[in-house]
Amino acid sequence: FQSDEEEMIFMSYAGGSLVLLLICMATGEMSEGLAFIDQHGASRINLVIFIYAACGFCGVSCVAALTKRFGALTAALTTTARKAITILLSFFIFPKPFVFGHVLGAVLFISSLVARSRQRG
Repeated sequence: FQSDEEEMIFMSYAGGSLVLLLICMATGEMSEGLAFIDQHGASRINLVIFIYAACGFCGVSCVAALTKRFGALTAALTTTARKAITILLSFFIFPKPFVFGHVLGAVLFISSLVARSRQRG
């Protein structure tokens, strides 16, 4: 196929959205969602949905470009490191107890990243 990343992402999201729409209609959640939108103001909720979707599309496009340019391993390591940094920042922004399990998890996580990058590197 001769398609670019954006077309692939759009088509996969469109297909997934159609499947979810059918599931929501079959389970009755669609009417609950429409009632919620009607109750809380359609324009505000549509704006939030649009911004969320645009940010998601940009993020997925960046990961697809990263995969195309540097390979799947680099993209996987980058996205995994981003998730780890997000979790680490959550401890600073929203203080919570930091116990031994967190330290052990961080050591195992970093060790696996280093081992995996050396194995493929």
